[in-house]
Amino acid sequence: HHTREHLVSGEHLDNALQLAQEAISKGMVENSKARSRFYDALKRKVSAQELYAAIERNLQWMHRNSTMAGIEEYNAFVKAAIEGHTKATVISNARTLFAFVKHAFEFRHAMVHQHINFNVSEAQAEELEVQAIDVALAVVLKINDATFRPFYMELVEWATADSKSTSGVSLKTITLFQFTRALLFRLKGLVISYVSYILELASGLLSKPPNLDSYGNALMTTILNTLTLSFDCDEDG
Repeated sequence: HHTREHLVSGEHLDNALQLAQEAISKGMVENSKARSRFYDALKRKVSAQELYAAIERNLQWMHRNSTMAGIEEYNAFVKAAIEGHTKATVISNARTLFAFVKHAFEFRHAMVHQHINFNVSEAQAEELEVQAIDVALAVVLKINDATFRPFYMELVEWATADSKSTSGVSLKTITLFQFTRALLFRLKGLVISYVSYILELASGLLSKPPNLDSYGNALMTTILNTLTLSFDCDEDG
């Protein structure tokens, strides 16, 4: 028992997670069943606290050293590791999971600022953003308003404090609005009050639109889509 605990904690756990990723980057597709069994074993044998800490700790390593397929697989594993635990467990580990979500939401920003060592297209970055939002929603569905609301306010601050891209667009702001739209779509009137935290940001951006290159267009589109959905949810409420 002592050995098992030792093998699946700290540095050993980090090494194992990174090894699974390296297998993908070396094109070892035939290992997928073995990796799947490995991830299942981690979910069963490692405490939630230890596992969530390792998941968060290794995400930036994944962004620097993995591949598109590797990060997709990692996101799926993380989502399952959240869904497989009780609400009480997720709430007690919320800070760690929020740190993971915040780092996952930085992928588009990291890609543009060349903090990523593998090639990824704009369309692939959007796909990874959708997956990161999916993981975030898995967390949100397990926690209460008192736990989530301060984190959402922190996210708004995180997005607005971001340095601008060449087009004058904060890439984190795009992700914030996409996440808010997904929240509204999933939870409708339950989260309508959250829109008040982004209204000032939205009106500021709409009154002084950025250069309408691909990022500027993406930002304007997602702001308008989010606001439209919020009006619909408000009517429903």
